[in-house]
Amino acid sequence: EKIKSVGSSGLVQSSKLPPFLPGHLTLLNSLLSSSDLSPEKQKATAEAVLKIVRGYFPFISSAMRLFPTNGDVWLEIVQALALASSATQFRISDVDKQLTAFILEVLNHLLQFPFPGRLLPVLAENLRGNQSNRSWWDEIEQSDEVGDDEQLPNPPAGPSFSSGPTNNETGPRWTQRKYEACVAGAKVINASLALILRAFRRMDFTLVDIQSLACGLCRLSDSSRAMNDRIGELDNFEREVRNQSNPGSLREMVSLERSYIVQLGVEFMFACEKLLILIEKCFRFRASQRSLNQGDRTDASIVTSALEYSRLDLMDLVPVLSGPISNDIIHGVSKHLW
Repeated sequence: EKIKSVGSSGLVQSSKLPPFLPGHLTLLNSLLSSSDLSPEKQKATAEAVLKIVRGYFPFISSAMRLFPTNGDVWLEIVQALALASSATQFRISDVDKQLTAFILEVLNHLLQFPFPGRLLPVLAENLRGNQSNRSWWDEIEQSDEVGDDEQLPNPPAGPSFSSGPTNNETGPRWTQRKYEACVAGAKVINASLALILRAFRRMDFTLVDIQSLACGLCRLSDSSRAMNDRIGELDNFEREVRNQSNPGSLREMVSLERSYIVQLGVEFMFACEKLLILIEKCFRFRASQRSLNQGDRTDASIVTSALEYSRLDLMDLVPVLSGPISNDIIHGVSKHLW
């Protein structure tokens, strides 16, 4: 259960977070979310979050190489930073430049691999992102082969999804544990995008990898559509099972699969909206800083390809190519996907 460090030659083999950290972060998040906190106390709580993240960042970064192990802690950290930024108007790069890079590193990897690579459709080369041959799914796939979780149908990861009540007679098993990992990854994607939009300096947008964002847009839009179709199939199948004399465990399996797909579909839809907003902000910043160079035009071409691939019909997105986009267009993504 390891996430590969982009640009490094190996994997961190072990990590141990301070035992107090998860509970402490949960408490701080609750306080920052409270409307009863005075502005002074809210600011003091936000500063406590920054102090903890800055002080324990070496442990945090090592622990996240084992994602989804400790994924709940990373989610608490990202959410705490987003809440803290609202209270203090700080920017992530002011806390730690390594943290800025690491947030992007984790996000890029999860966008490229929301599911195991074996389930993902092959994208055009310019839409693949900075992919490695390994992903955080590798050891989950291997370890789950000997687990005792109930086998479920493969998830609807893209247009090549094979429908039916059971669809994974060959290949590694798909289980409830793998769905839990998917949901954890999707929540981290959403929280990370929210944090970047709220707490990155405009200058930090130069660090964002447009190709990885475009890859994520393709991956998540593919899956969102397939999930929507799958929910319709499961609803029909559930009606058929209900008419059987002994529906038993099959009905429970359908209900379980449906609940996970709904969770993921909503997370992916919101992530697509945030991706579109972030892509637009990146291009707006570049356009405001200098004359667009060949690299910017290449990135604009990549985004155009991603929009065409994902069939979002949002070609007004890229300011390099046209004018600003409205919130109505951004939030209209839901009607295309869900």
